[in-house]
Amino acid sequence: MAVEPVQEPNGTANALGEVIATAAVTAALVPFVQAVAKKAGEDSYDAVRGWLRGLFHKAKDKRTPPGENPRELLVVSDLDPSVKLFVPTDASDQAIDALTHLDLSNELERRKRGEVAKIRIYFDKRTGTWRTDG
Repeated sequence: MAVEPVQEPNGTANALGEVIATAAVTAALVPFVQAVAKKAGEDSYDAVRGWLRGLFHKAKDKRTPPGENPRELLVVSDLDPSVKLFVPTDASDQAIDALTHLDLSNELERRKRGEVAKIRIYFDKRTGTWRTDG
């Protein structure tokens, strides 16, 4: 797993001066989303958040300054590195539920056809949906 410094897609966190610790993992996105759905179905949303935090801490950048309690953002890069999913480890129940219903097929097809250069997928708190900016 590689660590990758990344800004949150909508930029709101950095605009507020909030410290965000990121950790990057590479995984096929569709099986990753399926794993989230399975975990949510078998356990609970709290279990999903615990699983996300575990992934984050396995991959996180060890350069986080001591004493800081940054917000944690897991960046899941698809096998096609131009497709990334941004998942906060403290995702709300609403975000986890919406993620379990996320259909990536249209976005991944658009990328395969070359219609977009890159796709970033993130949860929009205002609309309560996962969005893309690709």
